Amino acid sequence: MTLNFKEKFEEVRSGKIFLQFGLNGNPFSPSPLDIKKSFINRDNETEKFIRAIHDLNQNRTPHIPILGSHGIGKSHFLKYLFEIVNENKDQLGLKEIYFIKGENDFKEKFCKEYNDFEDKNCLLFIDDLDIITIHNTQRVNLFFGEFNGKIIGTWNYKAWTNVNRKVDFKIPKAEPIALHSFSKEHSLDIIRTRLKLSTEDEETVNSFFPPDILDICVMMSMGNPNKILAIARQYLDYLFYNDIENVTQTVIRDFAKTLNLQSIEESLKKLDDLTKKQRDILRKIIDMEEVSANKLAEAFQFSRVAAVQYLKDLQKRGLLESREKERVVYYYVPTEIVDEIDEKLENFNEDK
Repeated sequence: MTLNFKEKFEEVRSGKIFLQFGLNGNPFSPSPLDIKKSFINRDNETEKFIRAIHDLNQNRTPHIPILGSHGIGKSHFLKYLFEIVNENKDQLGLKEIYFIKGENDFKEKFCKEYNDFEDKNCLLFIDDLDIITIHNTQRVNLFFGEFNGKIIGTWNYKAWTNVNRKVDFKIPKAEPIALHSFSKEHSLDIIRTRLKLSTEDEETVNSFFPPDILDICVMMSMGNPNKILAIARQYLDYLFYNDIENVTQTVIRDFAKTLNLQSIEESLKKLDDLTKKQRDILRKIIDMEEVSANKLAEAFQFSRVAAVQYLKDLQKRGLLESREKERVVYYYVPTEIVDEIDEKLENFNEDK
């Protein structure tokens, strides 16, 4: 059988590939176009944000950090808040609102000129402010010292704690908002909401996403919204790859086997088989929150090819996960094992 690449590519690009499941497009895209419509179940955090933005508007605090672990939905929440604030800009008395997508966007807009952002009524939404700060500490320190406006940024818990401990870092007074894992009911709502965005044929969707599959997605994700969607998409890919037209209990059992469940204890045992260089790389990735192949190569002074090989090997061992941002793949230690991995790596150093 010869693959008709052009035909298949067009099928994927147009979204027609999902029609066999009653879907108009891929419901598990990490960045849905309609962020407000797809947003769900952050009522308490949103209410706290409204109180925090009032204080921000009254110049009581110049910074609102959005705190959470990897994949908890910080970026999604930040985009949702941006949409809400942008619609109510006049009521809040804000002159300009900007959304900074990450490190490259920050460098392009702020590392040379601050003139366009000197107004105190300017509000910046900065995604990955923790990564930006870790990789560009001096520049961010200068930025916090010179910027007159207000900032809402996303931070990993550990990065936020470490930055606050630095006596030489000028982090503004802040009112943090913490994001936590979703309950089982809310996790199910996330999947159902995404599916409903992509179809009107609920009966067909239910036939491909029966309760047992939804339960697997929720159980495996442990309330982490990024993993909920990743596992649901993995299931959809499994159906495509195996050309499955009817979901039976056998299909569900076979899919569950592909997930390769791994306990924290199993992950820790794998550290014993690593070389010192591999452990040093893990240590660096934890310190930097996440790295691209280029960043790792720069940190250890070896080639990008070597960096990719190290990262792929650690990922195959289940010690790293990856995500794509702005067409760049970033690697990080999974949230559910990062503290245990961090502690055991410290013990390796002490045993030298």
